[in-house]
Amino acid sequence: MWIAFAFGLLIVIGDVPLPAQQYQNVASQIFTAPADEAKNVELLSEKLKPAVVNLSKVSKVYTGERVLESRGSNLGSGFIIDKDGYIFTNNHIVASSTEIKVLVSDYGKFHARVVGRDSKTDLALLKIETTQNLPVVPLGDSDRLQVNERVIAISTTSLGTGHRVMPGSVIARGPLIGAGPYDDFIQTDTIGSGDGNGPLFNMNGEVIGIITAILPGKKKDIGIAIPINVAKEILPQLREKGRVVRGSIGLVLQRVTPEIAKAFELECENGALVADVVLGGPGERAGILRGDVVVEFDKNLIRRPDDLVRLLHITPPGSAVTLKVIRERTERTVYLTVSELKEP
Repeated sequence: MWIAFAFGLLIVIGDVPLPAQQYQNVASQIFTAPADEAKNVELLSEKLKPAVVNLSKVSKVYTGERVLESRGSNLGSGFIIDKDGYIFTNNHIVASSTEIKVLVSDYGKFHARVVGRDSKTDLALLKIETTQNLPVVPLGDSDRLQVNERVIAISTTSLGTGHRVMPGSVIARGPLIGAGPYDDFIQTDTIGSGDGNGPLFNMNGEVIGIITAILPGKKKDIGIAIPINVAKEILPQLREKGRVVRGSIGLVLQRVTPEIAKAFELECENGALVADVVLGGPGERAGILRGDVVVEFDKNLIRRPDDLVRLLHITPPGSAVTLKVIRERTERTVYLTVSELKEP
């Protein structure tokens, strides 16, 4: 079975997709007793909750001469990332909303405008205007998060008047089958039924993920979170351009399976096999051929085709980059200029 994703480059995955990768390193236990953890979760969540905000649609009622506004249907949660009033949330909950009201605990209600959205990563950036000293939460490093590490999910209630605090653990890291090229998700058991978004914190009080969906489990639902490093990578473009401009190198890439590594006499399964080259694209102009294996992009190791996606969406079109490819068991250096991906 072949599954293709056209995005920056076209990724074609052969054979049966592997399940979510289980990282081997296990996080050290932070607390020695359940009572200690419960107390720490309570203290930490009290500091974090003020920056976790409720989002709702603005409902307008026309009464002849006056227009009355009220809180409309609940959209979900977001969190404030800086004193200027920028808020991260999910694209899917604000995509169809033109006017959004933000409820910040102890600070009141604010109108928010959508600064930028990105459907590929399901992230959106909002902004509220205020002179108040808003509460904020720090952004952590999701690359350091490990399986079994303790985490806390915080979301707002449907009425926006309170918060849900759900401690738990990271149960897996890595891709989900059929989720597309942006699939380096965090899977956690913190999410109860009905809580589909909001920030995910480590035990240092840093945001390390943004809940984007829940999957039903046999005993408990599983929360799927976008790593915060993905959000940090696209934040400058969302703030400045309102969208993410992605690069393209005009290659069709396939995952290097054990069978492919053996057939091409590769030392390991790292890299991305070039299954095809787009006519007139940067790859063809640079001399890349079918059968080449891309192993490095601007000094960044390529372990799988999806690694190139993350690198391309932070590489401005027009950038001159260097690729290392293996051709007939010989490593070659290729120079090319990234073009802009034309979104459909």
